[in-house]
Amino acid sequence: MPPRGLCEPCRLEVNWLHTLEVAAMVGVTERTVRKWIECGYLHLWETPNGRLLICEQSVIGHGPGKGRRPPPGSKKIDESRGPNAKL
Repeated sequence: MPPRGLCEPCRLEVNWLHTLEVAAMVGVTERTVRKWIECGYLHLWETPNGRLLICEQSVIGHGPGKGRRPPPGSKKIDESRGPNAKL
């Protein structure tokens, strides 16, 4: 069970997830998740021992149909069209 706690930006009691859990949840790499954190797309809590935990609600808020611009790096690339194909 993920740890729960208050996310101040959401003003909600939320589940806090590890970066690898978020990456698996949305189908991206952990590096992409860290970029999203740096860009401020995800709500972050750094524990006293230095672990990064991410607000599950902020991850869900970037899902399809949420009316928000997707975080950078979230576009799916159709590799059959080649590396230089325009999306």
